[in-house]
Amino acid sequence: MSIVASFFGRLLVAMVLTAGLAAPLFAQDAYPSKPIRIVVPFPAGGSLDILSRVIGQQITENWKVPVLVESRPGANTMIAAEHVAKSAPDGYTLLVCIDATLAMNPSLFSKLSYDPIRDFAPIMIATTQPMVLAVNPSIGVNSVADLIALAKAKPGQLSFAYGVVFTQLAGEVFNSMANVKMQGVAYKGGTLAMNDVMGGSVPVIFDALGTAMGNIKGGKIKALAVTSAKRHSAVPDLPTLAESGLASYEMTSWTGYLAPSGTSKDIVAKLHREFSRILNLPDTKNRLSAMGQDVVAGTPEEFAQIIKTDTVKFNRLIKSAGITVQ
Repeated sequence: MSIVASFFGRLLVAMVLTAGLAAPLFAQDAYPSKPIRIVVPFPAGGSLDILSRVIGQQITENWKVPVLVESRPGANTMIAAEHVAKSAPDGYTLLVCIDATLAMNPSLFSKLSYDPIRDFAPIMIATTQPMVLAVNPSIGVNSVADLIALAKAKPGQLSFAYGVVFTQLAGEVFNSMANVKMQGVAYKGGTLAMNDVMGGSVPVIFDALGTAMGNIKGGKIKALAVTSAKRHSAVPDLPTLAESGLASYEMTSWTGYLAPSGTSKDIVAKLHREFSRILNLPDTKNRLSAMGQDVVAGTPEEFAQIIKTDTVKFNRLIKSAGITVQ
């Protein structure tokens, strides 16, 4: 073999090896290279849908890829969760969820179609928000004390609407602490529950403040109190349930984002950085706060710990309240 042939032979081998080493780097740097889907477990128009569209718009502007927000409601958020759990772990199908999806469903169902810990890679806990207790204006209730008095005067005759187990639990804890018995009526999401309350079919609702905000401001429902320990800046004149006579009442929900288990740590980290950047933008914070949502933007590790801790907490509350799935 000539010296020239030998030289070019070694050069060819070096080029092949270099290409092999560089390929994973190029593949990694290419993410994202196609549309990203965020799967929402409720009908369009709710707080998770709005939050995801805010995030999706910013991702599209920064990463130059479309972000599609897809609603897959039903089965207490399990339809959406199962779909994402079984999706390819490539960072292109994400789940936005609430407490019920990961921390409540294990206590409500003997068998889940997904494992809240094993099947997902946490990206972040994004926001927290209180629930709001509200009524149809036609029932003539102007305060929590009025509602309790009416419920005691008509035992078992009042009902409250709820879209998820968290709001069902909020109602049952209210029943217990106020020593009343309102009947819970289940819906496939807060939007559908709210429609019936506004229409007068059901007089009372426990709903996410973010979802209810527009209808509160529009006068379509009358808000009585928030479920957080302190008043919320979006509705500063609205008292807490604790202020309204239920001294230790406090229930605040969270929203979080996950990828399917097996998604690379690099992709999860990149998603976390981008979500965190977006949620901490002043305009984003102000917009979400006005809708009743407070930005957390925690780390994947913090989110994983919250899931474990809240699973234990909600198991105790669900058993104590005797919650059953309808």
